[in-house]
Amino acid sequence: MKKHYILLLMLVGTSFLHAQVRRAQVQQSTTTPEPTQNHEYVDLGLPSGTLWATMNVGASSLHDTGDYFAWGETKPKKVYTWQTYKFWKKNPENSWLHEDQMTKYCDRPNVGILDNKKVLDAIDDAATQNWGSPWHIPTKKQWEELAYECKWSEVELADGNKEVHAKGKNGNVLILPCAEFMIENYNWSTTFMGELKNKRAQGRYWTSSFDDNPLYSCALFTFGELIPSASHSDERYKGLSVRPVRSKLSPAELEVSTTTVTTTAPLPADAQNCRQERLIVMNGGTLNPYNVVCGSFDNIDETNNLRKSLVAKKYSAQVAQNPETGKYRVIAASFDNYASVVQVRDKLRSAYPNAWLLYRIY
Repeated sequence: MKKHYILLLMLVGTSFLHAQVRRAQVQQSTTTPEPTQNHEYVDLGLPSGTLWATMNVGASSLHDTGDYFAWGETKPKKVYTWQTYKFWKKNPENSWLHEDQMTKYCDRPNVGILDNKKVLDAIDDAATQNWGSPWHIPTKKQWEELAYECKWSEVELADGNKEVHAKGKNGNVLILPCAEFMIENYNWSTTFMGELKNKRAQGRYWTSSFDDNPLYSCALFTFGELIPSASHSDERYKGLSVRPVRSKLSPAELEVSTTTVTTTAPLPADAQNCRQERLIVMNGGTLNPYNVVCGSFDNIDETNNLRKSLVAKKYSAQVAQNPETGKYRVIAASFDNYASVVQVRDKLRSAYPNAWLLYRIY
């Protein structure tokens, strides 16, 4: 009887120990996310092989905006200000200089604790922490690749909100809701100081890349009026959307990769007679390599006025943007050969004496 009692105690003790180990393992898995397989993605046939998730973090459908995150934070919250930001520390001597208080992701000693970090750590990546590895927030270069390699179109939903569709060269489509952003405790599209604003018309998504401006320190991807661009940055305390990606390279490796910006084939000899630029085509249009530019503007309204004038003259005018300079190019005609583009340019110069030739590169 005594032997049986001792054996029973040993079994109970062993079971208790195993239970404690299992509990510890479960607790650890909540702080170190495991890879998840239940999130769908779209393969757009991009040169880098990047796969884009079909939904934002926290979204319940393809058209849902999902949760909003400050840059480097992994949980949504009720109020988005400098005072509630994770990596901001109040300095009693200079409380109004919020840019002087950064405790992480700082490349200048006079604005915070210097660490020279250029890409979000996995522990501060909302995609990785909510969905697990290998999901992560796209780098600036991955957003640029999406802008350059896809054809963009805009869709207005029944509720008046908008979304954009990025169509890859393989025919697959990625849907991105126009989610605007959160500041303090409201969405910019709905209320500001008690005033009713428009429906969501712009999309703002974080990149994982640090920008070199100490105040507006985080690069972001924006689109509105079909102008996708990764050339902007914003204050990191604001709440923006997060669209995860998976890729073969780590975010740090992607930051130095030149996969998306190199030209894969030698340029034709006559392309040397044209200015060469990378372009993002507006309004879902398409461009051939050789183009006649009749105007170049910083303002989208002036750009559209010239395009409408050319359309009225029976030209198939389009608008494209140079992502490096931000300039809008009004293109009167587009061809696949040099002889045709020269002929149309010479004809246009009677009305537009400064018309010039542009060869589109990738």
